[in-house]
Amino acid sequence: MANKSLASRKQTVITIFVVVGFIYLLRLFYLQVIDDSYTLSANNNVLRYVTQYPARGLIYDRNGKLLVYNEAVYDLMVLPRQVKDIDTLEFCRILDITPEG
Repeated sequence: MANKSLASRKQTVITIFVVVGFIYLLRLFYLQVIDDSYTLSANNNVLRYVTQYPARGLIYDRNGKLLVYNEAVYDLMVLPRQVKDIDTLEFCRILDITPEG
């Protein structure tokens, strides 16, 4: 009788370990194969794409006169839904530009 009880208890413990292990395996499969949110999060933390445009260089005519030179130009973009009410004239004054362009 005691031998039968011990075998039954042993079988129950083994079954619990197998079920818990199977649940862990299913969860790992889901996280690594099916769910890609962690992959996207990791890529956002690691990958940075920066486009660098090379300087064009100076262009001279055959007499050595400078025709084209490099000048830094910046683009400015304001998204109205992402900023609070702004004073356009004050904004232009800060950037030292005219409201027309």
